[in-house]
Amino acid sequence: MASFSGSWPIDALPTDATVKTRQIFAAVYIAGTAARARAAGIEHADAVTAATDLLVVAASPEHLAHATDYLDAFSTVVIAWQWLELAAAAAERAARTGESGFTRAKRAACAYWLATELPRVSHLIDLVRSDETSFTALAPDDF
Repeated sequence: MASFSGSWPIDALPTDATVKTRQIFAAVYIAGTAARARAAGIEHADAVTAATDLLVVAASPEHLAHATDYLDAFSTVVIAWQWLELAAAAAERAARTGESGFTRAKRAACAYWLATELPRVSHLIDLVRSDETSFTALAPDDF
């Protein structure tokens, strides 16, 4: 799969494509990035794919009460995906031109994000999928 080059391929889907179709398309695209990162020797690329799968499963109107948690998880996965893109490109560049501080730094930043930020997604999705509704039972006047 080609790397992201400024044109989001999801735009090629028909305008009447369902939200679920768009989510699955994005998950497949991210899986392609993870495969590229694995091939470049980037560790934990599969964690991004697993987190993306959690997002697709949890996306449902019934979970709107936890929309903030979902958006936090979503943005964390998107940033992880972008770090994978950058780390894979850095590894490919290092293979062509030799290792440099720049390529080491990109891969180290990716490793940091995957190790420290991406694990939060599982907890956030657990909240999204929970039946915890204490705050939704309140009336607007209660605030």
